[in-house]
Amino acid sequence: MIPSKWKFSSAKPFSEGLAAARSNKHYYFDMEGAIVIDRVKLKVSREYNGRMLTEVEISNAGNFHDSLAPISPGLISYDEPLIYIRPDGTEAFAPTSELGVVVCWNSRLAEFRDGLVQLLVADKGEACNGLDEANELIKAGKARYVYLDTSGTIVLQQKDKQ
Repeated sequence: MIPSKWKFSSAKPFSEGLAAARSNKHYYFDMEGAIVIDRVKLKVSREYNGRMLTEVEISNAGNFHDSLAPISPGLISYDEPLIYIRPDGTEAFAPTSELGVVVCWNSRLAEFRDGLVQLLVADKGEACNGLDEANELIKAGKARYVYLDTSGTIVLQQKDKQ
């Protein structure tokens, strides 16, 4: 039971013992209704408007699978639109900064399944916007699919047509 003092505009099902819910921001709750994650501790500090951030609020949250959940971080979301977090509320990895790619359609919050996550990405400096369909982005040579393992390493990726 989630304590009645909380009023949520949305809530997700429990996954790996935690559930994401939104009131004025996103939180992760445990089965007893206690807030387990309300902010994410960043692996590396990031600059935002002249100050260094060591943690961020969660502006959008996905489910945990393979001990990782995708989130959109508050404040730094334009520069870092997608971060994968651990159940203890710490950053595991951020595809944009660590792999040098732009995650297309990051609002979909791709979740891990069987140790892999599929992301549609463009090389840094390229834009994903302007085309609505994944196939259009790929055909235009603006994006490709990659599969990451739980360490954030690309293990499979779509090759350009020869």
